[in-house]
Amino acid sequence: MLTKAPQRNAFLWSGALRPRLDESPLADNESRRVISRRTLKRIRTDRFPMLPYFESNFERAKNSAATIGEFIDNLSARGTGFAFALGHEGVDSEKWLQVSSQMESHFSLYRDFNNTPTLESIRRGITSLYVRHSVAMGFLPVIPLNKHPDSGFVLFCAADARSEVVDWLTGVCGVLEGDAALERIGQFLDHGGDLTYL
Repeated sequence: MLTKAPQRNAFLWSGALRPRLDESPLADNESRRVISRRTLKRIRTDRFPMLPYFESNFERAKNSAATIGEFIDNLSARGTGFAFALGHEGVDSEKWLQVSSQMESHFSLYRDFNNTPTLESIRRGITSLYVRHSVAMGFLPVIPLNKHPDSGFVLFCAADARSEVVDWLTGVCGVLEGDAALERIGQFLDHGGDLTYL
């Protein structure tokens, strides 16, 4: 589904527990990038009763160092959920709503209920479905390697797009950091740690 064009857009979903409904209007810079925002009453508040609401944001932004920085910052914030994917400028934002809305269920299961082996299995299934659905819709979901010996991210793509994605990644790294970056990305790919295809 890739077309040799760079993935110029970043697609983000974030979820957070909130103490109250936020009905304030979006700032100008937010309204340009927010596809949809909603606040829901939580299913159960046995855990974190002081935070009875759940806010969900679906966003689209130009792929940039600032956007990537937001992604990294959100990964380290407790009580939040986050999904991040790359996509072409021409992709319809509604596709991102379809794909990432699955992560709301994942977040709710994690925050509203006590974890059990069954819930853990369901949550893993939701994550797998999110990744497969993203790839099928033409996105490149980016998954952090939180508990992996090699730090970094896994970038998923369709099997027939792998060589194109590798070319794109090495081209970007070559422009930004030269031969050292090309060598490093080659090492990641050799270890299967930086690119996975479905």
